[in-house]
Amino acid sequence: MKTYRTGTHRTVSPEETLNKIQPHLAAMGITRLANVTGLDDIGIPVITACRPNAKAVAVSQGKGISVAAAKASAAMEAIETYHAEHIDLPMRFTNFTELSKSHTVVDVAQVPRMNVMPFSPETKRPWVAGKELESGAEVYVPYDLVHCDFTVPLPLVVVAFS
Repeated sequence: MKTYRTGTHRTVSPEETLNKIQPHLAAMGITRLANVTGLDDIGIPVITACRPNAKAVAVSQGKGISVAAAKASAAMEAIETYHAEHIDLPMRFTNFTELSKSHTVVDVAQVPRMNVMPFSPETKRPWVAGKELESGAEVYVPYDLVHCDFTVPLPLVVVAFS
């Protein structure tokens, strides 16, 4: 339940969020939360979260009504990216047609697509199980839709989603 509503809607204050996540930042490669507010004329607090060894984006930004809110925003964005870089769930390498016979699969017509290659239900690709937010039911999604591991060599991915 949202209880904090000063400039944002959260379940806890930005300060409490920072206190909870602070002990975990180093494990996710976050080496610095830097205040870069003075680099523009607007004056809105802006913080960058630095992850020099990231597999994707090494700097995340957070903005907020206060420095604490901007820090929480930057740190949480970096944490989200870290987790998308380190997916350790089991994957299935198969095509949509076969997978959908035995498992619930995301409605591929409803997810973002790339113009690089059209989606084919017969093309094999990696799929990873997620959870549907309301029911908690297992739903398979294309791995290329959820990962952020852009190290070389790239994981075997058939690019159709963004």
